[in-house]
Amino acid sequence: MKIINALMIAFAVFISIPAMTQDKDEPSNDQNERVEALKRAFITERLNLTVAEAEKFWPVFNEFDDKKKEVKKAIRQSHKACEADPKNEKLLLEKVVLITQKRKEEAELDEKFIKDVLPILGAERAGKLLGIEEEFRKKLMDE
Repeated sequence: MKIINALMIAFAVFISIPAMTQDKDEPSNDQNERVEALKRAFITERLNLTVAEAEKFWPVFNEFDDKKKEVKKAIRQSHKACEADPKNEKLLLEKVVLITQKRKEEAELDEKFIKDVLPILGAERAGKLLGIEEEFRKKLMDE
């Protein structure tokens, strides 16, 4: 299993090299796909997923990740709307309510995700998930 994990990481690094040399001002779908591949390899390696566990884990993770991205996008759009019209008090109050709702939704998604992966991974590895994505982001930024 360690060989498979090492090969996955090596493959992810190999395909990510062109993305790292690309102009930072132009993120592309290809670059996003490469980052996602790196993220999958990183999580697989950190959790030491077996093939059977991976088959159960990744569909749950993908659904969670998609919903979380939608929530974060809504929050970013609300921030941008407030920045575009900074003197509009009514808009600000509406967006603050929306952002608060989205943050609650994000917390509920996190809770549901952990509950969903607990039977697949067990408590120890499910607990590791809480910090793995942040660890991945830090590693990506450092590189």
